[in-house]
Amino acid sequence: MALLTFVFVYPFYVILLISLNDSIDLMNGYPLWLPRKWTIENYSAVLRSPILIRAVLLSVSRTVATTAAGLICNGMLAFALTRKELLGRRLLNQIFILTMYVSGGLIPYYLQINSMGLINNFWVFVLPYIVSVYYVLIIKSYFNGLPDSVEESAKLDGCNELQSFFNIVLPRVRDFRGVSKNSFDGRGNYSMGLKEQSIFPEIVYDRIEKVKGMNVIFTTSAKTDEEAAELLRLLGMPFEK
Repeated sequence: MALLTFVFVYPFYVILLISLNDSIDLMNGYPLWLPRKWTIENYSAVLRSPILIRAVLLSVSRTVATTAAGLICNGMLAFALTRKELLGRRLLNQIFILTMYVSGGLIPYYLQINSMGLINNFWVFVLPYIVSVYYVLIIKSYFNGLPDSVEESAKLDGCNELQSFFNIVLPRVRDFRGVSKNSFDGRGNYSMGLKEQSIFPEIVYDRIEKVKGMNVIFTTSAKTDEEAAELLRLLGMPFEK
């Protein structure tokens, strides 16, 4: 375990050594354990750069805009797919799931971005990432578990679909605690059961002979469940806290 920790940590330690070593001296090779010529000029040069403030503002703006827009758009799409009166809902669900397995590729993606005029544009960091089918399915499954009486009460109070979404349904997303951490197999792989009704809520369990579904398995290179959980968490898996 100590050797594995060293293998993972040492490259980051070398980066720290390089940042604290004189840049000209680095031409003689990277330091192994301690800087040969200590200096903080590298950090001073970065902090003096006017690009730094712009980069920080860009990162913060991108994160805030993508999170806010993603929550609203993914939530509205998931909410619409739970409406029984939506025509073609089953077909739409199948099309969305298909996009998780089939990708247009890098060149069509670039052509699409270029046709939208997003080259060298801030919104290229936001618009392509607003909607995620993965998050839509998770939010949709949560919406399916909400009692019908909540929306019925809202309609009795005069709320339309949009008001019900923003005033009743969306605030309840804060109650979502995430997916369970107890589905690892002991070898760094995570499995998540997905019942057919979570995708097609019009299916009533009492009217079918067999509940169908699939088991989605996330295979990682981690050796332990703890390492796999941390890896999946960094990739965006919403585990329970």
